[in-house]
Amino acid sequence: MKLLVAEDDKDLRESLVEGLRMQGYAVDCCADGEVADEMAFSENYDLIILDLNLPGMDGLEVLKNIRSQNQTVNV
Repeated sequence: MKLLVAEDDKDLRESLVEGLRMQGYAVDCCADGEVADEMAFSENYDLIILDLNLPGMDGLEVLKNIRSQNQTVNV
């Protein structure tokens, strides 16, 4: 299962990524909404963990873009 963690708080992001990888998940991460938006369309993620208050582009805007392209990934 491939996951994307989009979280700008470095400590929280690193903790989430480490814990998920320890459970056997393949995890990509980023700290910016614009990067999250790009990554959401460059890979086939099974799940995206998306912070709402991201710099660059907020999480709701990223989610709107994902849904506008008929992406059915769980967020």
